[in-house]
Amino acid sequence: LALSWRDIDFNNETVSVYKTIVQNASKAERIQSSAKTKESNRVVSLDRETITLLKLWKERQNNKIISLKDKLVFSVSDNFCTYAKELYTLQSHFKNAKVSNIGFHGFRHTHASLLMNADVNPKEIQLRLGHADYSITMNTYSHLAKDKKKDTAEKFSNILKAL
Repeated sequence: LALSWRDIDFNNETVSVYKTIVQNASKAERIQSSAKTKESNRVVSLDRETITLLKLWKERQNNKIISLKDKLVFSVSDNFCTYAKELYTLQSHFKNAKVSNIGFHGFRHTHASLLMNADVNPKEIQLRLGHADYSITMNTYSHLAKDKKKDTAEKFSNILKAL
């Protein structure tokens, strides 16, 4: 919720994460200019489709007018989105879709789980999530790697056959 348009680099297809929302602060002090931990400050690569969707959202947010003002990415009509309001909206969507309420953090967990199951290097996942330590990533998501024991055995067999 603290992302502003200047945090998104459309040319390099990245987003810089270095701010967070302080829920109980006054409106003027709501955006904290540092993330939760030093490692949480990071640059995350985005795929081309996400960049395209962000460009469309920016255009829609600005009513197809080039804005010189740096707005928050997740705001509507310059209204600041609050965590409580967005959580309520998200829970309504879950209820209407008749799916489990995984909350916002569930999307982060799903993101990491999908990457882990796609055999993305856990160190890359650590950096993408902004975990301070590799062990945090592995302790949280290592159960996914254990489920791939048979796949690992097959890969190793194929490596030996290729020698």
